[in-house]
Amino acid sequence: MNELEKNTLSTIAWFDIFDYPLTIWELYKYNFQQPIPQKQFLTFQKIQERLGKSEELRKIISYKDGFYFLRWRDDLVKIRKERYLITEQKYKKFFKIAKILAIVPFVRVIAVATGLSYANSKKEDDVDLFIIAAKNRIWSVRFFSILIIKIFKARPTLLNKKDKVCLNFFITEENLDLKKVCLLEKDNLPDIYFIYWMAWLYPIYQQKGIWQKFIQANLWLKTYLPFCVHQQPNKNRQVFLNYLTRSLKLILEIFFWSFFWHYVFSFLQRKILPNNIKKIVNKGLGVIVNDSILKFHDKDKRQEYRQKFYEKIKQVS
Repeated sequence: MNELEKNTLSTIAWFDIFDYPLTIWELYKYNFQQPIPQKQFLTFQKIQERLGKSEELRKIISYKDGFYFLRWRDDLVKIRKERYLITEQKYKKFFKIAKILAIVPFVRVIAVATGLSYANSKKEDDVDLFIIAAKNRIWSVRFFSILIIKIFKARPTLLNKKDKVCLNFFITEENLDLKKVCLLEKDNLPDIYFIYWMAWLYPIYQQKGIWQKFIQANLWLKTYLPFCVHQQPNKNRQVFLNYLTRSLKLILEIFFWSFFWHYVFSFLQRKILPNNIKKIVNKGLGVIVNDSILKFHDKDKRQEYRQKFYEKIKQVS
């Protein structure tokens, strides 16, 4: 196989782990490439041509209803269509809460992550959020966000995660570059899960152009996904504040502007962190706690997914 064929196969293999067949546009947009000194210039037409002509790829990849997938996974087209409908229902339920979260003082961006962000939700899934807060206000944002989730009884538990809202990743607007959160390369593979996690982020609320700044701060993603186009949601999946809600948000920000509140909310939340979290705080890249990033992935599965990808590539190569 040439480099283009290998990259195309790698991309399909990665999404196969998540039971997700790809359109030809997605194959182009999410085309995974290893960082090499001289990248091959790729166009949409080149992928289309290679998929049609490559005998090697035809042995491994199948096509149905506009989707490409590994040859033995014909069931994925049906799964993708079913999960799209599940995603639609989850968005409708979640938006009631999203409209309230957008009013939280000092929230600048709310983005949906993981399955929901690229319409691949299972029925039992929760809603993962990535939130960007104003500078020095990360603890305030987390405090009020969790308070709202609790009021709506939407916080996930060990026994019930379906349609609940998971608040496990916050950063501040002056700390937008997330490369430092990536795992180091292993077996010549980067932190592929986190790379795609970032590419999939779906912003439903944004303020003051922070989302575009976030994209610019993370252009290093282009090293691995050179043709990636970040998602821009349609109006049906965006939260807009009207005059009254904007005014309420402004009043709350003025009231809680004092740095005193930052210390109060920081102290209270650090105090009540679960013991299992306290034991691993800042001892790796799963749980990070400071004044510019709050990341609570105590069961960080990135290594596991990277290993799955490595084994999948060996299986299909």
